[in-house]
Amino acid sequence: MWVVTLPPQLAALIQPNVNVQALTVEGLLPADAHVYHATMPDPHTGAELNLDQIEAPVDELLDAHRVWLPF
Repeated sequence: MWVVTLPPQLAALIQPNVNVQALTVEGLLPADAHVYHATMPDPHTGAELNLDQIEAPVDELLDAHRVWLPF
């Protein structure tokens, strides 16, 4: 396994994605509001939905994938 230090410009580019992924994991173990927070910074979500509208599609995704979730 290789471990390298990323150049700062590359780390800055991927960090927003890492933050969303971390919030998603935190929100699923156990389920809490972080799973909703993880969708909010997504540019596609923000372009289509306001904050009040985000909850319903997230709930639909959770229901569709419930068999693979730990709760």
